[in-house]
Amino acid sequence: MSSNVSIVPGLYSDLNAAVKASEWEKVLTISNKVLSESPDEQKAFQCKTAALIHLGKFEDCLHHLKPSRSKFGVEQKFERAYCEYRLNRLAEALASLENCDSLRDQELRAQVLYRLERFNESLALYRSLVRNCADDYGEEREANMAAACAARCLFGDSEQLNDAEEDEAIKLLARDTYDQLYNVACALIGRGRLDEAAETLSEAERTCREALAEDDQETLMEELAPIQFQQAYLAQKTGNQQRQQEARKTYQSIANAKLADASLLAVCANNLVCANRDQNLFDSKKRIKFASGDALKQKLTKKQKQAIAMNQCLVYLYSNQGDLCKRSAEQLLKSDPNNETLALIVAAQLARERTPGGASGGGGVNASATNYLESLCAQQPDLVQTRIALAQLFAQAGSPRQACEALKQLPPDLLFSDRIVSAVMRLYASVEDRDAVTEFLADARRHYSETEPDDEKHKILLKLSARFEQSGGNYPAAAALYSELLQLTPNDQRLIASLVHAYAQFDPPKAEETSRLLKETDSLLALTSGSRADFDADQLESSFAFGSKYSAKRAPGPAKSGE
Repeated sequence: MSSNVSIVPGLYSDLNAAVKASEWEKVLTISNKVLSESPDEQKAFQCKTAALIHLGKFEDCLHHLKPSRSKFGVEQKFERAYCEYRLNRLAEALASLENCDSLRDQELRAQVLYRLERFNESLALYRSLVRNCADDYGEEREANMAAACAARCLFGDSEQLNDAEEDEAIKLLARDTYDQLYNVACALIGRGRLDEAAETLSEAERTCREALAEDDQETLMEELAPIQFQQAYLAQKTGNQQRQQEARKTYQSIANAKLADASLLAVCANNLVCANRDQNLFDSKKRIKFASGDALKQKLTKKQKQAIAMNQCLVYLYSNQGDLCKRSAEQLLKSDPNNETLALIVAAQLARERTPGGASGGGGVNASATNYLESLCAQQPDLVQTRIALAQLFAQAGSPRQACEALKQLPPDLLFSDRIVSAVMRLYASVEDRDAVTEFLADARRHYSETEPDDEKHKILLKLSARFEQSGGNYPAAAALYSELLQLTPNDQRLIASLVHAYAQFDPPKAEETSRLLKETDSLLALTSGSRADFDADQLESSFAFGSKYSAKRAPGPAKSGE
């Protein structure tokens, strides 16, 4: 035994030299020699732990760490947690860090919480670290705190976010480095403040180029790529064809570069699939296959993975792989039953198919598609996009009344919005059902008179309703509507002229009395007012140039889902 112990000091001398030179393979070899000679050497045990971590042998390191408590009475919790973190065993890593309060323990815990998508807890911990630590790593912590804030805005549960708190949190973020600026921009994107995000990204790009002016081109491109990707994402969201083409070129440039950030490449490939839409399917298949790879799934957030999975379904849909499309979408719906986009993909595939006997619901639409959407609406009455899609299918199938009934189940604020009012009137007009239009417009007016009587939408609805009744020869109803509108907009000379014209058709004395309200220069308006009041859906739609436009589309954060 004495001969064995005598060689240990010499091995430690070699071990110290290897550690100082960061020669980790050599550190591992020498540590093993020391431990084989003297198994209770704690310093050699710790050196072996460090070597295994530096060499990326995390599974071996965990196995190595098992006897540490029984041997030395000390458990290397941080090292264990770090290995579990790198192996993506995040719940185990978090458990290993329990009751660990050192600075490095808390920083690793914040990162584990971030990867678990527990962004609120991660952000709170980073805030505490930034507040209470004074060392050379302040900028890095500020950047990590900004990343947690950005992730909460982009990928967190929107229902749990407080607008004022989020905006205040962004306002307090540091903006000194390009990493910090980039994360602030991501947070602004998550809040929908896109113009500010674009300005911040431009500043991040400028700061990055200045900071890395003396570095090689490869390093610069690696750091610029995330910034340029987000700039392309903003361009893609504009809907402008030229800007979208610019975004596509940027995505292609990033996708073709040999970058180390695999998650960026995956999301970039996904967004190229969105840019392709139903064109260039060969490229889309290649891109989505890469983005869906198992090796990348650990590097993406839940929302990013959902977006990629939905785009995989869309690629199947566009490439006429119907069975794969339905099977994939239905499988995803099992874990996310409230996802309307997935349900609409299934319906779109059903609408493309013929029934075994070649039957369809009319207009070339498979009845199974409408049946499927009706079933969903019955189960979940608050599915807005699904009801709109159902109405579209009924309209295509030549069933305008059923389309209207589907739309009339929408929430009032949406049902009586500009586009939906236009659609319902157009559908009823196609079957010349003026009574249904009258009833629907009355419901719309009642809604606004009870909720927003002074809103401009209410006034426009009154005017349109009056013209509609006038065009059908129902002059008493038209006069009543013009009179109601006149109470909201007194002294409107054109409106008074329209009212005079309506009265003239059934109550000349009243027309004469009302005409006295007209100024002399406008008296001739009464002779022509109403002559262009024929019901015209296109004119109606242009009159409703306000409010939100609803459609069965979805456009999430950095990873865009298919449109």
